[in-house]
Amino acid sequence: WELAYMQYLDIDDSVLTYSYEPFHIEYVSNIKSGKIRKYFPDLLVIKSDLVELIEIKPSNKLSKLVVRKKIAAAEIYASANNMKFTVITEIELKNLKLIK
Repeated sequence: WELAYMQYLDIDDSVLTYSYEPFHIEYVSNIKSGKIRKYFPDLLVIKSDLVELIEIKPSNKLSKLVVRKKIAAAEIYASANNMKFTVITEIELKNLKLIK
């Protein structure tokens, strides 16, 4: 799915550049213990008018607690760094005709 989306980015004229797993975002994985983990978003996409952080994930995984924690951390990070955060699932990939 990630490869299919990167191939889509390759032909999008508004995309200046993109990076795969460009950096990590720390998040608290266990509130009781305070355990900090690292989350690596799938893509950082730089467009002429927008910087976007993208996570590609199956829709049936979005309700998992660990995924929700990662998404929350990414949303906070993106907001603090003037970026848009987007989760892309198989639904969006099918709508773009990138997968069947």
